[in-house]
Amino acid sequence: MMNNPGRYKLHQYLKYAHQWADTVSYKCRLYLILDNGKIVKTD
Repeated sequence: MMNNPGRYKLHQYLKYAHQWADTVSYKCRLYLILDNGKIVKTD
């Protein structure tokens, strides 16, 4: 697997980015984050 560390790192990044996107999309259903940083519940 480590014969191509660039590809491995890209895979790890994509995996992390996918989890991050899922977390953000989930939180965005519960909260609205304003430009000044305030978090308001939207449920």
